[in-house]
Amino acid sequence: MTLSGSLLAAVLLAQGGVGTLSGRVTDADAKPVQGAIVIAQADGVTQQTRSDTAGVYALPGLRQGSWGVTARILGFAPDSAEVLVGSGVTRHDVRLQRVAVLGERVIAAQWTGMIGVVGSAQHRPLANASVRVVGKRTVETVNDGGGFAIPWPGDQNVVLRVTSPGYRDRLVAARVPPDGAVEVVVQLDSGRGVGAYALMADELQRRISWAGTNAAFVTREELLSAGTNDAMRALEGTPSFTRKGLVIDRNACLFVNGLPRPGFPLDSVDPETIEFIEVYPAVGEHSGVLRARWPRGAECGAPGSFRRRASPYQKVAYVVVWTRER
Repeated sequence: MTLSGSLLAAVLLAQGGVGTLSGRVTDADAKPVQGAIVIAQADGVTQQTRSDTAGVYALPGLRQGSWGVTARILGFAPDSAEVLVGSGVTRHDVRLQRVAVLGERVIAAQWTGMIGVVGSAQHRPLANASVRVVGKRTVETVNDGGGFAIPWPGDQNVVLRVTSPGYRDRLVAARVPPDGAVEVVVQLDSGRGVGAYALMADELQRRISWAGTNAAFVTREELLSAGTNDAMRALEGTPSFTRKGLVIDRNACLFVNGLPRPGFPLDSVDPETIEFIEVYPAVGEHSGVLRARWPRGAECGAPGSFRRRASPYQKVAYVVVWTRER
């Protein structure tokens, strides 16, 4: 009689023949590493999982005995070890070492900018990728390990467009700290042309290039720090928004990934899904792209909502949400 995999696992469990492998994945500074792939292999059997926000992972249902365990994530050197799994829970913590991606020009006091690595969804570095600062002429070609380093003034939000032949374009937002570098890890999915996430990236380039000083660009990090699941309230609490003196209500025209969404207000979007937001008052979106793209006669936001009064230099007319791919 042949037992199915699930039935066999149940039989082994009843006999005390399986256990759980669990632990925590951290970096050299003991900080948790989220999203690391942890793979256990033995006798032709493979099981895998990802570490959570605390760096914790768990692989239940492993037979007792020796397993080859590998942990990897883009930007770090893979870690491999032989682990003896017993009954109950076997603990195996992993400390990953970051792969150096900085060039000699970065190793200087007071250097501010963006450093990172570009790779595939399989966590392999892409040596032929390019990283462009949206709205600027700055383009960086990655090194053989997929690494890049772009000097940039501190205390600013930056949007990057990452491309590589044979892979879909991706947009990533980051905030450069006042006195240091922000680390960015970008994974690209294989495919021809640009993905839906970056379909309107050329228009984004034009908008940012022509944006008025009262336009705002807000990163995911800023939105989530507000601690609310209401995207409009989260936006109102971000420094990048408040320092512009802007006023927003549920009647702003909403775009998602560059495409209009008539009848939907910003608070209909879950902040967890957002990568970054563009915000423009009526006088501030000088490219004219959003006005031209909005369907003629369609209502903006939530019809019938309370309207807040403000000047056309302060009242938000357009909000463009770019969603997070992974």
